[in-house]
Amino acid sequence: MKLWRSIILVSMLALFSGNILLFAQESTEEAEATAVLESTEEPQATAIPETTEVAEATPVVEPITIAVSGSGIVNSLLESVLSASASGIALQATTNGTSAGFADLCAGTASVTTASRVITTDETLACSESSVEFYELTVGFDIPALIANPQDSALTCLTVDQINRVFAPSAVNQITNWGQVGLAETLDLALTAVVPADTTTTYAAFETFVEGLGLRADATTSESAGAVTTVETTSGAIAVVPLQAALDAQASVQIVSVDFGDGNCVQPSAEAVEDGLYSLATPMLVYVNAAATEQLAPALALFTSDESANLIASAGYTPVSAAQAELNRAILRGERENQSVATAASFEIPADLTGSFSVGGSLAGYRIADSIANRLSSSYQGVTSTRQFNGQLGDTANLCGGSIDILFTTSELTQEQQQTCNDAGISTVSVALGAQAVVLVANNGDDFAACLTTDQIRTIWSNTSAGNVLSWNNVAETFPETALTLFALREGNYLNDLLMVKTGAIADTVRTDVAEQNTDALYRAAATANVAGALTYMGWADYERVMANNQQNIQLVAVNAGDGCVVPGLETIENGTYPLSQQVNIVINQSSLATKAVQSYIWSIFADENQSLFTASGMIAPATVTDVRTNLLLQFAEAEQQALEQAAEVTPEATEQTP
Repeated sequence: MKLWRSIILVSMLALFSGNILLFAQESTEEAEATAVLESTEEPQATAIPETTEVAEATPVVEPITIAVSGSGIVNSLLESVLSASASGIALQATTNGTSAGFADLCAGTASVTTASRVITTDETLACSESSVEFYELTVGFDIPALIANPQDSALTCLTVDQINRVFAPSAVNQITNWGQVGLAETLDLALTAVVPADTTTTYAAFETFVEGLGLRADATTSESAGAVTTVETTSGAIAVVPLQAALDAQASVQIVSVDFGDGNCVQPSAEAVEDGLYSLATPMLVYVNAAATEQLAPALALFTSDESANLIASAGYTPVSAAQAELNRAILRGERENQSVATAASFEIPADLTGSFSVGGSLAGYRIADSIANRLSSSYQGVTSTRQFNGQLGDTANLCGGSIDILFTTSELTQEQQQTCNDAGISTVSVALGAQAVVLVANNGDDFAACLTTDQIRTIWSNTSAGNVLSWNNVAETFPETALTLFALREGNYLNDLLMVKTGAIADTVRTDVAEQNTDALYRAAATANVAGALTYMGWADYERVMANNQQNIQLVAVNAGDGCVVPGLETIENGTYPLSQQVNIVINQSSLATKAVQSYIWSIFADENQSLFTASGMIAPATVTDVRTNLLLQFAEAEQQALEQAAEVTPEATEQTP
């Protein structure tokens, strides 16, 4: 995970900022509004020959045409998807740029607009004033990736600084071998840089990452196929290509990971982009007027389908992750809060935001906490953060001791802990982050496994049962002597700890003498379906993905913690009645909440564009994020007022100056 170590590094990472990238791209789009789609004429229906036999005439099915305005890049992508599909849906596109597209959406003159950036607060409020509610769907990304010759082991992972040395305009005739980049083991290895044409979005995205105006002028310009050929045949060559081109060629090249400053090498992927780990990407977004959802249902179903993902990849772009694709579908099904603008809750992060904050606590919130901190730091060079997740107990003491500002917990502070904070003069504010749950999936033929007690679940999965509990009859005498076949997650997954803690095995671990350890929920579900007596576990979002995959012959196991069998579901997980769930909270030092840096961080966690992180973290976001944001504004104002009152108390009154 990333820890930004210095202001210098953060400044460099600010070049990743989506705002800078999308501003440059936006300018190009709006200056060349008609460059992508040459015609916006509505397709003409084919004339039908006249017939005197009306009763036998073949009915004419009018083609479905959807009108969109906005980003030329995304319009072009949608056109490719529709053309390659057998949907019969036609696109009538007005390519006038992302900003103009949002203006059309909020004015009610466009049912669909496309964008290469997330809608801004001001644009959202404009929609609200026009009573326009909308859905936001992320359909793909343009992700620049670096590829190198597979024999060059020293180029497996490069730092931001090394990449800048290679591609900066100042590198012309100066940086000619890898030794000059700081790789001592390659002192004599000649450097060959290959870049895409400067008219491509991949170039535009990568150029904002590199210091200076443009990329080095002596680099070879080549399309993806030529770049791959150069790299695979030339030791010391490195090229910038779209990620999909890199994936297609990975049998003959290596995809270079990037170290953003914390020593961790990040491979480019849709998941890494969505989690804020690899921020070098252009998002491809579709905004839909909620009032037109029914009319546009066939097109929206296509844009969020697995078929669409394959077509997007075929077009050379990167489709969203499976988790984001399911989130898109859940939004359209009404199972997740859409990007409705019917809210007065707004907070503007200052353009010149500076400051620092520290975060700690339970690992249950680590992924969201870390990703949001990274996103904020890469967008605002004056912001630094420290993340030290020492566990809930230890970091609660640190919160009350004033050494951390923000604490992630899986339970409210105890009265004793709250008193410790009060004695230290620290008031706290608590915000519900969301819920996590681990659900059990069994073979559908095993009726005895339809509901299990927490004691039985502990007996099945506890490491103390390894080598002893091998059949269901070992779990309970009333169960059959069917072999117990377990499919588990690998060690280190947070669900392992959640399973143990919630079944009373706090100091225990998940047994390792299982049939297989595998991180793919779809695989584990399929394996469970194929074996009588099989059992596995997963997060709720993974279970939803399994069901969306139409997996047959499995059953969701209810859990009895002493008050009867409770079936896991959105409602029972969110209200805490499902025994294997937990509520994750954020506890904040109120004086810290008065600072813009902490406010911006907390606000960003609940921003619309970051909601996919909840799914990726196995978290179910609060049912109404709008209400959360409204409450946050009140808490910000209260914290600021409290800070003013405290400052007034400690500021000595002015005294007259002696002449």
